[in-house]
Amino acid sequence: MAEKKMTLRRKLYQIQKEIMQLQKSNVSGVKYSITSSDSVVSAIRPLMDKRGVMLDPLVVKTHTAREKVETSLKGKEQFEFHVTQKIIMRWVDVDNPNDHIDIPFEAMANDRNMSFAMGQAQTYAEKTFFLKYFHIATNDTDPDIFQKELLRRVPVEETQIEAMNIALDKVVEVSKGIQSRDAFWEQAKINNSINPKKGLEDLTAYDYGNVMNQLNKWINAYEKKNEKEAK
Repeated sequence: MAEKKMTLRRKLYQIQKEIMQLQKSNVSGVKYSITSSDSVVSAIRPLMDKRGVMLDPLVVKTHTAREKVETSLKGKEQFEFHVTQKIIMRWVDVDNPNDHIDIPFEAMANDRNMSFAMGQAQTYAEKTFFLKYFHIATNDTDPDIFQKELLRRVPVEETQIEAMNIALDKVVEVSKGIQSRDAFWEQAKINNSINPKKGLEDLTAYDYGNVMNQLNKWINAYEKKNEKEAK
């Protein structure tokens, strides 16, 4: 009697059953650990090959945006690119290509290099899709915690200090002197739970991101208010 062929859904179920719990790989100098894309793909790819299953990511739509993040010491503007993609993750049965399963998904990333942002979005999306689709436990904090913990250990750069100084001057200007520069600086620290004794040069890269977000929110709010009043 001929062996009954597995459906694609049955093959995926068998892959899920065979996946061992992925262990987090430690990253030097950081108290958290993170599941790398390499470790995820290395664990799942042999099982896909064994069952004759392929994953075809089909990009449906790509949206890109450019945002000014700071100004360098030489006055050159620095930009960051944000990439968002709508993707169809298509599982395909190699033995029966007409048997496929489509799963809507999204990819997102940002970087100062457009091509890097695009690659990071797709790499992170693939890893996250595998983890979520196969219900893989990782026994640790969400990967976003890793990024935050790493940034808390990176000291602020001179160009970032200059960017904050420019933003502080700007918020005083657009607020029409509603309060002093020092008052805005102290309020920014309070709003982001930063030690009040810290000066600009004492901040971390994580602090910098939070402070700049706060200052830019104030600037945008006061500029909109001024535009309204001018009408």
